[in-house]
Amino acid sequence: MLDHTDMGILRELAKNSRITMKELGEKVHLTGQAAAARVAKLEDNGIIKRYTIEVDQPQLGCLIHAWINIYTKSTHHQPYLSFIETQENYVLNNYKISGDGCY
Repeated sequence: MLDHTDMGILRELAKNSRITMKELGEKVHLTGQAAAARVAKLEDNGIIKRYTIEVDQPQLGCLIHAWINIYTKSTHHQPYLSFIETQENYVLNNYKISGDGCY
């Protein structure tokens, strides 16, 4: 179960995953060492799976920005994700932390 501090850490890392542990700790009212320990625990528990970047899409030539919701009959999305990865041009963004912790 994630507490308020863990959710704060996730929000801050979603904004800037390159933040130092000292800066992160200051933002969530922990020491840098305590923040690093919490991040390591979130990684070990599989809550944090990877770190990503945000790119400037127009500079890459992506001039159309579209939001598409896709609903499937099952929760197994791998066939769809595999199909998307075969496409030449795409940017898949699906990570946003809301107040309730859902993405």
